[in-house]
Amino acid sequence: MPRRLGPARRLIPLQALPALALLCAHVSLHPAWAADGVPAAEKYGYRCLYSRHITQDPSNCVVGYFDKNGVRISEEITERNLAQVEYYRVLLDKDASGRLQIASYYPGGEKKVDALAIGKSENMLSESNVENLGADGVYRGFHANGKAKELSSFRQGRLVGSSTTWYPDGQMQFNADYFEGEFNGRAVTYFPSGQMDQESYYAFGKLNGAVNAWHDNGVKKTEAHYDNGKSVGDFTTWYPNGKKQSHSQRLLGALDGTYTEWYDNGQKKLQQHYVRGVRSGEKTQWYANGQRMEALNFVQGELDGLWQSWYDNGQIKGERQYKSGQRTGPFTHWYWNGKKKISGQYVNGKLDGVITAYGLDGTSIERVYELGVQRTTTRNDEDARPATSPRSDEDSSAALPASEPEVK
Repeated sequence: MPRRLGPARRLIPLQALPALALLCAHVSLHPAWAADGVPAAEKYGYRCLYSRHITQDPSNCVVGYFDKNGVRISEEITERNLAQVEYYRVLLDKDASGRLQIASYYPGGEKKVDALAIGKSENMLSESNVENLGADGVYRGFHANGKAKELSSFRQGRLVGSSTTWYPDGQMQFNADYFEGEFNGRAVTYFPSGQMDQESYYAFGKLNGAVNAWHDNGVKKTEAHYDNGKSVGDFTTWYPNGKKQSHSQRLLGALDGTYTEWYDNGQKKLQQHYVRGVRSGEKTQWYANGQRMEALNFVQGELDGLWQSWYDNGQIKGERQYKSGQRTGPFTHWYWNGKKKISGQYVNGKLDGVITAYGLDGTSIERVYELGVQRTTTRNDEDARPATSPRSDEDSSAALPASEPEVK
C-alpha cells in the first residue's frame, strides 16, 4: 500500500516551527515587488500569505508571527529572520471564470507551485489546504532546486486523474490514479534509488487486487491480494535476505487456516491455526536454535488443555492445564537444570491447596490457599548448598510469585 500522505499535508509540507507566520509586506524578494521599491500589494492589490493559518490585516498585507489559533505572538518578519519562513503565497488576478489564482514561492523567490485556481476565497483566512480552497486545475510543484516535485490535477479541491511526485534529484517517488479524491487504479511508490517500494491496486478508494512490496535491496517484502478493501487468500512476507518471514491465509480480512512465522535463519518460529479470525487448535513456538519454546491448545479462541514451555536447552520449564480459558488442576515449573521450582494446583482459575516453591539452595516455602485466598505460610530452610549455580535469570532462593505468568 502506498505510503503517500493525504493531499492536504503532501501539497503544503510544513516543518515544526516555534510559530506560524505571515510574510512581511516590505520583504522585497519576490519578483512581484516593483523596481521602485513600492510593494506590489500596495500597487496591484496582491496579498502575500504564509500559512498554515492564513491571516491578514485590513490592509491586505502580511504582518507577523501567529500561533495556531491565529493570535499574533511577535512582530513582523524581516530579512534577518526570513530563513524561518518555509514558503509564501501570492494571490494573482482572477481567471476568466472569476476564480482567484494562487501561486507559492520559496523565501528566496524560487517558484514552489504554479498558479492554481481556487473557488472558495472565504476559506483563505482559516484554511490552507487545496481541498478547502476548492482548487481547480493542474497543480505543478517544484523543489527549491527548480526540479519538478509534483504534477496533479484537481476538480473542486479533489484529486482527479494521474498524480506524480519526484525526489529532488528527479527520480520518481510516487504515482497513482485518482477519481473524485480517492485512489482508483494503480498506485506505486519508489525508493530514492529508483527501486520499486510498493505497488497496489484500488477501486474507488479501497484496495482491490494484488498488493506487492519490496525491500530497498530489491528483495520481495510482501505479497497479498485484496477484494473490496479486505485481504483474501495467501498473505506472505519475506526478510531482506530473501528468507520467508510469515505466511497465512485470509478470508474477508480475517486469518483463516494455518499461520506460520520463521526466523531469518529459516528456522520455524511460530505456528497457529485460525478459523475465521479465531484461534483454534495447537499453537507452537520455537527458539531460533530449533528447540521448542511453548505448546498450547485453543478451542474457539480460549485456552483449553495442556500448556507446556521449555528452556532453550530443551529442558522442560512449565506445565499446567486449562479449561475454557481458566487454569485448572495441577501445575509445575522447573529450573533450567531440571530441579523443581514451584508446584501446586488451581480450581476454577484460582490457587487452591498447598503451593510449594523451591530454591536451588534447598530452601522451600509452602503457602495454603483457599480459592485464591492465602491462609498460611511455612518456610523450610535446609542447610544445603546449591548443586549448581543458577542462570542469570534464575533466583537461587525459594520464592512464591503473586501469580503465574500469563499465557498469550
